[in-house]
Amino acid sequence: MSTSFKVQVFCLAIFSLIGLGYSIKCYQCNSGVDPDCAALTVNDTSSKHYKECTGDYEGESPFCRIYVTNVLHIQEPEKAVRILRSCGWIRNKTLPQQESCRNDNSDFILKTKCQCFKDGCNSSHHWEPSKLLMVLFLILPILW
Repeated sequence: MSTSFKVQVFCLAIFSLIGLGYSIKCYQCNSGVDPDCAALTVNDTSSKHYKECTGDYEGESPFCRIYVTNVLHIQEPEKAVRILRSCGWIRNKTLPQQESCRNDNSDFILKTKCQCFKDGCNSSHHWEPSKLLMVLFLILPILW
């Protein structure tokens, strides 16, 4: 075999490993519609919610995001917390470019918005709110 042929085979092998387009896989669901969306675990790539981000992203690279909304003073805990996991392409300019979160809290509503840039990074493990913190926010108005 000639050296030229070996180089061609090597280049073909390398280029076959490179994808034609950038894609990321994120968990995509809404706990209001699918209750199992609230308890996804890290590396659960067999989940029906673990999907490739597809669509028109207007030339931007997609990333994963998660929104956790906790409405205080609701008697039914399953309705108090809503989790939305999705793909995004318009980055929150107030957050750093790496994996990060932002809290937007108001009267009786706690919101956490997160964005991340690796496959499956919007699972429950990364963003699950502290149960102690939730209990504190529920008890604090009673004691006040």
